[in-house]
Amino acid sequence: MTVGSSREDYRLFSPSSIGPLRLSNRLVRSATWDPTMVFSRQVDDATLETYRRLASGGIGLIIVGDFGVVSTRALECGLDRNPASAFTYDDIRINGFARLADAVHREAPGTSIIAQVSAHVPGKGVSPVPSPFSGRAPEPLSPDEIKALVAFFATAIEGVRDDGFDGAQLHAAHGGLLCRFLSPYSNKRHDSYGGSSEGRTRFLLEILQATRARVGDFPVLIKMNGTDYVPGGIDIETLAEQAAFLAEAGFDAVEISGGMYEALLLPEEELGFPPVPAAESHTQISDPAKQSYFLPFARALDVDVPVILTGGNLHAERLERILLEGGVDLIGLSRPLIREPDLPKRWRAGQGPATASCLSCNGCIYELNESCGRHAARHVRCLVNEEPARLGKAKRWLDDWRERGLSRPT
Repeated sequence: MTVGSSREDYRLFSPSSIGPLRLSNRLVRSATWDPTMVFSRQVDDATLETYRRLASGGIGLIIVGDFGVVSTRALECGLDRNPASAFTYDDIRINGFARLADAVHREAPGTSIIAQVSAHVPGKGVSPVPSPFSGRAPEPLSPDEIKALVAFFATAIEGVRDDGFDGAQLHAAHGGLLCRFLSPYSNKRHDSYGGSSEGRTRFLLEILQATRARVGDFPVLIKMNGTDYVPGGIDIETLAEQAAFLAEAGFDAVEISGGMYEALLLPEEELGFPPVPAAESHTQISDPAKQSYFLPFARALDVDVPVILTGGNLHAERLERILLEGGVDLIGLSRPLIREPDLPKRWRAGQGPATASCLSCNGCIYELNESCGRHAARHVRCLVNEEPARLGKAKRWLDDWRERGLSRPT
């Protein structure tokens, strides 16, 4: 198309839906971790302004990541020794979450907002598979602990609904707890939560069932790996089978991503991309052939719910072709919207280049990793003007991680 001509009639900007939720267009701000909310458990004015800018920038759906459903009090009491009903949404509430949902709706009534939910239980995991970083193996969660976690997820999703969010998403990608239940690499269980693809999805299906009992048809999505990038992990065949189970059970949409922390230990020749944090966010993808890198996995699905493609989506014309060719219903963006929160509006108006200005350098992600290490409250930001120093910092960060064996969630 000619630069300056509108894309109003593109499928990219046509209405869509996820369950009962109606979307104004097919662009999704994929969940982007914000340490200020994770560590301070509150939404400050700067975070509110970030989301207002996203909403006014023309995005159809915002997914907020990533909200932990396990409270400190529950961990201190012991998951398997106390009834989950003893813990309420107030135990995990992020102060100001309702303000966040309200701010988005007020700024752009046509924009929807969904809360991503996840779980981390220190020292616990799916199976006693040692971490290649620390060498430590997690203690497997007991069936009673899993049942408590199911209740925690249902409580959290009911709470975000009451806070004014339009839906929730289970974070089952990138090597977190739910992802490790799905992956044959990390799930070596011999009980009903392991073994077959059906067994590895059971935990997530129980979460959905418990959630539906509380919130009815409130939209619940799932984000999952198309590939773990590790030997013996989720691959394109495993993905298709598990996604079918999850969609048939009633998840309203499937978002495809990929990668586990362990992938950072593999050489570029084996991965097919430079192993820099994080495996789901490839760098050096200026070549269009390297963009939208999870597309083959999204198109491998045979599900009757919307499929969201996230990862390296940078070029408006290429994304329009992907939607027209089928197999993908919505397009997820994260890093490009950190650089350009008004990118959807710019693309729609046909202003400027069809390619996002994001360099996919992962500078924003290195900042988040540093925040994680220091438990610092740092807002997500683009550091494109500091590229040389940032990339050097990234290499040092990864080398240090490998040499010292820093632990990651298991």
